[in-house]
Amino acid sequence: SPWFDFGLFRPGASASAADQENKFGKMDVDVLKLKAKASAFSYRVTLASPGRACLRLVAASYTDTGLPFNEKEAVKKNPGAKPLKLAVPRYSQMVQKAACAGDICSPASVAMAMSYYGRREFPLKAAAAARDHAAKIYGNWAFNTAYAGSKGLCAFLTRLNSLAEAEAYLSRGLTLIASVTFGPGELRNSPLKKTRGHLLVMTGFDARGNVLVNDPAALSERTVPRVYDRAEFARAWLKNKYGTAYAVAKDLNAFLTVKAPFTELFSAPPAHAGEHKKLIESQLLLNEPAVLQ
Repeated sequence: SPWFDFGLFRPGASASAADQENKFGKMDVDVLKLKAKASAFSYRVTLASPGRACLRLVAASYTDTGLPFNEKEAVKKNPGAKPLKLAVPRYSQMVQKAACAGDICSPASVAMAMSYYGRREFPLKAAAAARDHAAKIYGNWAFNTAYAGSKGLCAFLTRLNSLAEAEAYLSRGLTLIASVTFGPGELRNSPLKKTRGHLLVMTGFDARGNVLVNDPAALSERTVPRVYDRAEFARAWLKNKYGTAYAVAKDLNAFLTVKAPFTELFSAPPAHAGEHKKLIESQLLLNEPAVLQ
């Protein structure tokens, strides 16, 4: 195919590209929608800064929207999962004194995550920096994560398949900003009756496995913390939005986990199979965190 353009990120002056559609697919602001399944993709990044620029992270997320939603797997808990709650600062988009207050759930959530990691940020400042001036929106996924990255954090868009995956993220102190869609009565205790798209910060899980969040749509910062039913939240997030989330951490090591059922940990790289027994230290299991030195 020809190249599809995700636009230009420049804090305070970002813009998605003009409409792009051909026989291969359509660029819908920040999502490339293909007309047939692909087997591979290529990407390129152009650094347009007039000064020095540093590219630290490139990430891509892809989804087969034709796969059925398995609610039983989506809501299943990790064995031994315990209640947890991250001390994420509370921000309400609704108390911001600006005409855009009702539209800045995404940068308000990013500001909460940034402040959690010690990068003090505020909703209106984040909104000004992440605004897509071409589409005239504040919720461009790439621009919001790029803004957090421009402040020294590691952030990228991902799509998760279950709440157990989210539990694994949060148990390591990582933040997830989830995108949800729901109709009337489908997500009880929400400050919104319905939404075609809303972002909030997942902060943990209670003893029953229900989801703890900081919801920026609350009318006051005191009421930002919410508890959402596990199954209802799974449908709003994992079914309706394919588990779309911003993952944010202080550094890339925080995201590294084992993705095989198990793997050997050696004290040094074995030169040949005969050295395996001499150098093996232990085994690392699925989803166990690892750190690169």
